[in-house]
Amino acid sequence: MRTVSLAFCSVVGLAACGFQTNAIPGGSDGGNAVDLLGLDLTGVDLASVTAPDLAASSVGGTGPGPLGALPSGFCCSDNSQCRNRRCIKAGSGPSYCADDCFSDGACNAWGALRCDLTNYYCVPTTATYDCLPQAQYTYGAKPIGACCQSGFGKSGQECAGGLCYSEGPDSNPFFCTQGCSSNEPCPIGYFCIPDHWCSKLDTNGPYTCQP
Repeated sequence: MRTVSLAFCSVVGLAACGFQTNAIPGGSDGGNAVDLLGLDLTGVDLASVTAPDLAASSVGGTGPGPLGALPSGFCCSDNSQCRNRRCIKAGSGPSYCADDCFSDGACNAWGALRCDLTNYYCVPTTATYDCLPQAQYTYGAKPIGACCQSGFGKSGQECAGGLCYSEGPDSNPFFCTQGCSSNEPCPIGYFCIPDHWCSKLDTNGPYTCQP
């Protein structure tokens, strides 16, 4: 069985999580998609496009977005702005989003954070710290259930909810999902698990993702 893969949020390109994880549920891009039909690409060097860069049509906007997609390290004022639904303070510092974690790599993609292996969430590496401005985060436009890429520090950023996970059998693909709470229910077909993200209804069964 595959354990849930914590692929924390990403760049204006492919997926995403880290310190400083949208399209609108149901497939709407909120009117921000770029229409490339009819565009003359003659002479354009497409080889210069690197994997971490999201296509323009995959960009949803900046800040937490409508689904609360901010990853670890970004400033927050309440849990609903953070993809893992955890907005906390360390000492006298500002409130920041803190992702779930099992290693430092899940925490430091956006800034100087480490994984607290006692509580399993991201914390600052120093007693004095600052948080990243929300406007510096660009969330994606992919809705819940869309296929996404994992395996790099900022994976999940291509998703409207900032999260790219997989669950169940190893053959199951990674899919975009979003944070949730008792006050923020998941879309039909998903349920809110104790880790505060929307899971498939049958976590042990096979599933597909939407291209």
